[in-house]
Amino acid sequence: MSETTTQIEQIPAWRRMSQPMRFITAQILEFIGTEQMVSDGQTLFSEGDDRDVSGAVILDGLASVSVNDQTIRTVNSPDILGEMQQLSDTHQRSATVVASGDIRIIRFRWHDFIKQIQNRDDLDDAQKMEIKRAIASVAGERLNENKPIWDLK
Repeated sequence: MSETTTQIEQIPAWRRMSQPMRFITAQILEFIGTEQMVSDGQTLFSEGDDRDVSGAVILDGLASVSVNDQTIRTVNSPDILGEMQQLSDTHQRSATVVASGDIRIIRFRWHDFIKQIQNRDDLDDAQKMEIKRAIASVAGERLNENKPIWDLK
């Protein structure tokens, strides 16, 4: 098992999955993703963008998440980013994410991730749903954290 796979397995959202599913998910992300170094202050995602369909796993470092130019959280490694767009009807980014210091990420396309899971013959429907629920629960938790920032009236 690679060091990168081990790091990806430690994503907090994956705690909802069984160990074998964490390992499979980590392997898929490592396989389809591209490791990149991102410089301090560089934007990973821009709020409102509907063209970028990628996700990212922060392997090392921190990223700042802001909505309407207000920082709402700092994300520490390892963690996944970009999941909110997958649940949005408009497919727009719900936040801007900026590197806080130099960080190391794996960038991947959500379509490729979903396709890899769907095409795995060694996963039954319940296991595929386990992965989907883990990602959806992260988005749900983050949406709830954002409520005070957004005007929901």
